[in-house]
Amino acid sequence: MASGPGKHLSHIDAFLKSAMMQRTKAFHPYTAAQMAVGSRMKTTIRATAAMLPIVARGAQAAALLLLLASVTGAAAFRADSLQIAAPALVPAAALLALIAGGTAPSPGDRLLGWSWFAAALAWGWALAAPLQSPAPTHLPTPNTPFRMISFNIYRDNAQVHEAVAWILAQKPDAVVLLEAMPLDNSAFLPLTLEFPFVEACAPQLRCSTTIFARHPFAMAWHHAQGDPENRKALSAVTVLVNTGCASVPITAVHLSRPWPLGWQRQELRTLAQVLRTEGRGGVLAGDFNSAPWTFAMRRLARAGQLRLASGARPTWPSGTMGTPLLPLDQIYVGRAIAVRAVSRGPHLGSDHRPMVTDLTIPCER
Repeated sequence: MASGPGKHLSHIDAFLKSAMMQRTKAFHPYTAAQMAVGSRMKTTIRATAAMLPIVARGAQAAALLLLLASVTGAAAFRADSLQIAAPALVPAAALLALIAGGTAPSPGDRLLGWSWFAAALAWGWALAAPLQSPAPTHLPTPNTPFRMISFNIYRDNAQVHEAVAWILAQKPDAVVLLEAMPLDNSAFLPLTLEFPFVEACAPQLRCSTTIFARHPFAMAWHHAQGDPENRKALSAVTVLVNTGCASVPITAVHLSRPWPLGWQRQELRTLAQVLRTEGRGGVLAGDFNSAPWTFAMRRLARAGQLRLASGARPTWPSGTMGTPLLPLDQIYVGRAIAVRAVSRGPHLGSDHRPMVTDLTIPCER
């Protein structure tokens, strides 16, 4: 047993150790809590690491499904009806592929994820490429300017008078109106006075798709078959406008909604035949209830030897419906026609915005 000075030294040593421990606790009261948090973080990291292969494989599968849903539209008409959502589907596929490439534990899975990411980018580029069609590099002279407005005015529009006043203020040469019945609404009277030449998708203007023009029509073709209100047949009309130095076919159309999937198929077939004959190389305008990047719209443009003039400017929904998100309203023109400007009009009581297009049409020699 220790005695004398050694005993006192051991007591002092024990006292000092006890004091140091108390001091440490006083200055670091959360040390134990921090250690517990650290332990939980380690457990979470281990669990996350174990989940990475599942996350990577799930992201790869989801990216593949989204890409297939878009790519299938090239061959299947029903799948093409979903293509209207491509601006959401393709970026989502790219993001999921990026997640797969970054989280996959094996080099092979990472390579597969990056490959799907590259495929999504390439597919998105392919869909977007036709949205910016260049104007002809050389426009023959003489030529004539031509301004046109296309507008789904909405048949229950409470601001028709305001909309008509705006149209007149733009001083267009021709106006395409959809969901408009001029004979049933006196608000359209100023248009009929300003534009003496009017035709609709059925004879005697008993149809909701109408073309007003300052210039006379050499010919007119009414394409509605029994249902002018655009629910069972093609609501469209083609006129051959004599601008004074050239004759230009203008086709106005209002397609039905694309759902149920494939609902527009017969209308598009009929319209394609119209564009191969009466409307070839002219102007096509209207509400297509579809997007210009769909394969159906690309085939339609090819049928009429047309190119997209309106780009991807969104026109729907408008006003209280929200900020326009989709370019349902489009303008296509023949390859000989130059596009000088395209703009979107203001909210005028409809769920669509009007489109104003300034063209230059070559005169016939």
